[in-house]
Amino acid sequence: MTDVSVARLVGERLRAAGVRYVMGHPGGEVVDLIEGFREAGLEFVLTRHEAAAAFMADAMAAATGIPGAPPSTTNPASPRIGEPSGNPGRPTPTDAVVRPAAGPSELYDTAYADYTKGRYALAIQGFQEYLQSYPTTDLSDNAQYWIGESHYAQKKYPEAIADFDRLLKTFPKSDKAPAALLKKGYALLELGQKAEAVVQLQYVIHEHPASQEARLARARLKQIGVEAR
Repeated sequence: MTDVSVARLVGERLRAAGVRYVMGHPGGEVVDLIEGFREAGLEFVLTRHEAAAAFMADAMAAATGIPGAPPSTTNPASPRIGEPSGNPGRPTPTDAVVRPAAGPSELYDTAYADYTKGRYALAIQGFQEYLQSYPTTDLSDNAQYWIGESHYAQKKYPEAIADFDRLLKTFPKSDKAPAALLKKGYALLELGQKAEAVVQLQYVIHEHPASQEARLARARLKQIGVEAR
């Protein structure tokens, strides 16, 4: 009998209830949920803040009738659902409206809004424009990462791999580096390149042993019958 995680069982119940997307910000126990939800066929949409995830889920339900699920960490130091995000004031429906970019923050936020709404081509265009105009800001590495995630969501795995490689080369000290390495490994698996994927996932574990990405890499290796080293 194959062991099934509690997180996957929760994900299967959510999917049976009509949920297709889970929104949130990884941290603590949420990481285990993300992997279980993925195994249950749910798509995880990464947000900058948990408050934004809650608003996104509510907006999706209001607009489409399809519920969203925003899991929350229990870390008191992290932004919590219902609390203000980094933007002034609590998110309101107008914050999710795509508006013409008037500066770096607006341009980035517009592209990110497109990503969270599944408008991946627009998101890629917006993040590329951001990188062309603002190549060295604190969010430049994030923009490059989300280009890779957008291609990955479109199942354009070779393009996603190239995007993650570009991030690792241009921003080697980025806090998105572990995630880029992990998603590159996932993309290689999707392309059927198991040997290369195993090397990539082992590299995540070796370079970032205490990270959440290392935990996910170990879980994926176990799933495909490979022992993590």
